[in-house]
Amino acid sequence: MKIKYLFLMMTFIGLTAVAQECDVESDCRAGFSCRSKPYGGTQCVKRQISQDDATILNSSQVQNVQNQNSIIENSTATEEATCLKIGFKSKTEAFGNCVLELLGRKKAESSPSNEDERLCVGYGFKMGSENFASCKLQMVQARWQASQQQIQYEEQKRQYDAQMEFARNKARQESARRNLDMSLRLLNGQSPTEALLGAGSGVPIAPKAPLPQTIILPGGRAVTCVTQTNVTTCI
Repeated sequence: MKIKYLFLMMTFIGLTAVAQECDVESDCRAGFSCRSKPYGGTQCVKRQISQDDATILNSSQVQNVQNQNSIIENSTATEEATCLKIGFKSKTEAFGNCVLELLGRKKAESSPSNEDERLCVGYGFKMGSENFASCKLQMVQARWQASQQQIQYEEQKRQYDAQMEFARNKARQESARRNLDMSLRLLNGQSPTEALLGAGSGVPIAPKAPLPQTIILPGGRAVTCVTQTNVTTCI
């Protein structure tokens, strides 16, 4: 029975070998490898993968973990080299703290540090690019121009307020002078209308002609004195 089984196996191998002979690995189709025959020569033999290996190879979760680990190793390679150069011993707590510190600084350097950078990143410019640098420069210039305009406005407003205060003071002084002029005109015999119209006009106040003077003599006699061209006549 064993001899018959061995004969059948050798026959199957022989037939397979004839159909799948190879010289190099590339002669075999996918899933096969070029291997030596038990009785001489080479043949394409199907690769044998264990169930565990197949599960691992087909597991996207394991592949993702491997990819993530590779990315982490690559992303920390510079920091690890720096820490080793400084003098920290690999795989120690101090070494790990050193790597974390450098990673934190690296992240801070690659993140927007002020309002201008946050705005430029928000507009879609990548940090470190030429457009990002141009955006930052334009933001600085815009802020400077805005501050200069604000300074200029505040100076102009200060001058305006001073001019308005001067105008108000002048108006108050003019009003006081007009009222005084009107009072003097009334005292000089002008009517209220004449005094109102003439007040503040700059027209000089006309002199008031002296009125006749009436005196009462003893006994009750009334005498009126009139002065004309420096001559006073009493009647």
